[in-house]
Amino acid sequence: MKFRIIIFLFVLTAGCQKQAVKPEKDQLRLGFQNPPLSIRPRAFLTLPDDFADTFQITKNLQNIKNNGMGGLYLLFDTGELYTSPGDSAPNTNESIETFTRTLRAARELGLELGLVLTGSERQPQNGTMGMFTTTKVVRGPADIKIFFPAPLNEIKTTLKNNGSENLLPVYKNIAVLAYPVSGDSIIPDTSRIFTLTHAFHNDTLNWHVPSGWWKICRYDCANTGQKIHFPGHGDIGTAVDLLSHTALRDQVEFYLSAMQTKIDSI
Repeated sequence: MKFRIIIFLFVLTAGCQKQAVKPEKDQLRLGFQNPPLSIRPRAFLTLPDDFADTFQITKNLQNIKNNGMGGLYLLFDTGELYTSPGDSAPNTNESIETFTRTLRAARELGLELGLVLTGSERQPQNGTMGMFTTTKVVRGPADIKIFFPAPLNEIKTTLKNNGSENLLPVYKNIAVLAYPVSGDSIIPDTSRIFTLTHAFHNDTLNWHVPSGWWKICRYDCANTGQKIHFPGHGDIGTAVDLLSHTALRDQVEFYLSAMQTKIDSI
């Protein structure tokens, strides 16, 4: 009798466990068949504001929803945000209209919409940056004090080549390094690479040079004046630095403030 009771309890317990797991499996299956909006895939879409109309926007968003996606990230190359350096009026009316129409259509279809801004920068320090290197060769042992200016001519040439010769050069020293000169340009011992940034002030380097020939390298980060690739409505601006938190924050805050009135009306 005792043996039968144990078997009965085991079967009853197993049956209860099976019943408890089944709803979870059903819920998981339903989740795959109809996943919530928050985990549906998104896509990046370059939407030039010159080629967007309400009918085509709605059609594209409907196709996106029909294929199980959750929304879009719109990629705008917005062109110059200012008509001139001293003009505070944004030249983005068409871009704002395009985004507003797309946002309205997305909300009607229950889709999420994000905005990725890659438009032009408003300040030289927020533009696309490049690394510039200046070198000098010295011989030791010796105590040196050398004037080591930034490569302004190279920076200005880069700005000119990118069609931004009127842009103010903006640069920042990143590091000053020194390493021994060798015939094969190989440094077998990295401990022989010295960081001299701490001894570099006001474009002047003070250093006790060890014995032998040494190459000193100054590295500067400076604006390049690179233009945006697909400017909207014929505006040609310089690209924003996508690796700069400050530049992106300024860009987003400016653009969203220009769009706020129209977005609030939706």
